[in-house]
Amino acid sequence: MGKKDWDIDPPGVRDVVRKTGETAGKFEAEGKALSSLVESAAGSAGTIVADSVMRKGPQTASGVYANEMGPVAAALAAYFQDRGHMLAFMAARSGKSLQGAIQATTEYVNGDLDMAADAQRTALTAPEGFEAPRVGPPPPAFGPLKDGYRK
Repeated sequence: MGKKDWDIDPPGVRDVVRKTGETAGKFEAEGKALSSLVESAAGSAGTIVADSVMRKGPQTASGVYANEMGPVAAALAAYFQDRGHMLAFMAARSGKSLQGAIQATTEYVNGDLDMAADAQRTALTAPEGFEAPRVGPPPPAFGPLKDGYRK
């Protein structure tokens, strides 16, 4: 594969990487804001634990103990745990993709197409510390879409 087989516009890559990096940089702030909102909602959801029950387990940042969480708070915590992992993966995936684009473009400009292709391949792997999320059809229990609704 020769340089003529590649069609990379380095200034265009730089602009896209800059804009994408600015947007991806907002993931952390959004994740922290979401975490705070979910914790507040969980704390406001009430509990079914009597006042006489001993407080135990880990505490949240707002001082709520694990055994003080009611079913709504527990559901919110479980939901956010899953979504929080997805947000962290998205941020890591974005960073790795951007770094891969920079590295591949640099190697392209330097004329090392094998290194450019290697940088491109490496950028496609899951970020360190993460497994790629599973993507596929919904579980069978939900059934197919019919008229835009799950039956």
